[in-house]
Amino acid sequence: MRSGIAFWLDGVEAPIYAPLEMDKNVDVAIVGGGQVGLHCARRLAGSGLDVLVLEARRVGQQATGRSTAKVTVQHGRKYGSLINAFGGEGARIYAHTNMSAMQEIARLARDMPDQAGLEERSAYVYATDESQAE
Repeated sequence: MRSGIAFWLDGVEAPIYAPLEMDKNVDVAIVGGGQVGLHCARRLAGSGLDVLVLEARRVGQQATGRSTAKVTVQHGRKYGSLINAFGGEGARIYAHTNMSAMQEIARLARDMPDQAGLEERSAYVYATDESQAE
C-alpha cells in the first residue's frame, strides 16, 4: 500500500474526463463528484432530469477519497447537540432521515456489480470512562 493513499484507491485508476469546453443547458448542475454529489446525480437522473456533475479534480478522490467511506447513522454525541438546538422531535427527524438515506445507499449498491463493495457491519459506541458514559 502506498503511503498517503486510501487503501480503496490504491492501485485504482479513476477515469479522466475531458474538461467542459462549452456552455450546457441542464436541469440540475451538481458541483462535486464525491459520494454525495454522485448519489444526488443518480437519483435526479433517474427522475428524468438532465443532470451534469462538475468536478474540479478527480471523481471520488477528494473529501470522499480521504474519508473512511463509512455510511452510518451512529453520530454519537451529535444527537445531544441536536436535542439542545431542535428538541427531541428535531433529533428524531435527523435520525430518521439519516436512516432512510443509509437504506437508499444500500439499495443502490445492491443494484451495482459486486454491490459496489458495500459491506454491512454492526457498529458500536462505547465509553472509556464514567464521564463519557454519562
